[in-house]
Amino acid sequence: AAFAYESATVTNAVAVALTPATGNGAMTANITVEGNPIRVRWDGTAPTTSEGHLLQSGDTLKLDFTADIFHFRAIATGGNAKIRVTYSR
Repeated sequence: AAFAYESATVTNAVAVALTPATGNGAMTANITVEGNPIRVRWDGTAPTTSEGHLLQSGDTLKLDFTADIFHFRAIATGGNAKIRVTYSR
């Protein structure tokens, strides 16, 4: 069941992480992208503006493991984007 939500601005300056206190105890995270494309990684290495999985505005990514949620990072490829995240147990 869903128990927490957050939104964050993603810029092309530095990769951002999800807020640990907000998603604490989550088993899944549903992440949607708004505004501009972003690149993401969840393997412990930060994405760059040219390296990582490319997500477009309107795309949704579902992470199914606590470790993947903890290691998730996102960076915009150009203009700022927003991510919206719903956490579930």
